[in-house]
Amino acid sequence: MDPIDELDRRGRSLLAALAADPDDEDCARLFDDLYYRAVWIYLKANHDKLPARVARYLKVEGVVAPDVQPEEVDEVAHEATKIALRRVREKAARFDPARGTPTKWVIGASEYAYVEVAKAIVKARRSDSLVFVAPNDLLEEPDAMSTDEHVLRHLGDEAALEDAANHVSEKEFAALRLVVTAGYSYEEAATVIFGDPSMKKQVDGLLARGKRKLAEAWADRRPSPRGAGGTNVPVRTDDKEETGG
Repeated sequence: MDPIDELDRRGRSLLAALAADPDDEDCARLFDDLYYRAVWIYLKANHDKLPARVARYLKVEGVVAPDVQPEEVDEVAHEATKIALRRVREKAARFDPARGTPTKWVIGASEYAYVEVAKAIVKARRSDSLVFVAPNDLLEEPDAMSTDEHVLRHLGDEAALEDAANHVSEKEFAALRLVVTAGYSYEEAATVIFGDPSMKKQVDGLLARGKRKLAEAWADRRPSPRGAGGTNVPVRTDDKEETGG
């Protein structure tokens, strides 16, 4: 069987399972594992063409996003792939084989997501200080309440940010400040937090744990485990110690 045909066959099966049970975490993980590498490679290989492609889809003139820096392409592709796979999984019940294949659907979603992430990163490309990024820049459907979107929405608010520091570890909080609200790449955040730009997976782990803790804390309106007061987390930037709160 052709590799793409096999990919589509497995994709259809997993989408059907997700449509029947959207909360099936094992099935969601299998779907992501099936498509992640192929989509990530596709976005990296075509990153310079994607803004123009999306502009044509939207029937607008020119491009719809500025160019990202060469060193940012891997990270933009990574974030866009995660966003696209999540969106397709959440809409699994809408899949219609008559309109296309699962692979084409995932690729199309990733192209839009790449442009969104590129716009957000270029807009948020840091200055010497931390700058908040509008959460809706990364969201296709602002009313959706997935964990990441829930956290992003709250991290756009200064008061909630102060409370957030009381629910996560210092490194988790630093990762959230740097990546989510300041637009740092994973490599840049790894340099700030660990002093080692290669520790991107560790940054991803900090973000995942921090977002989960905050989503649970805010959803349950739990009292802070560290008390009512806010916590300022030192974040090293440009070899200086700055206050992260």
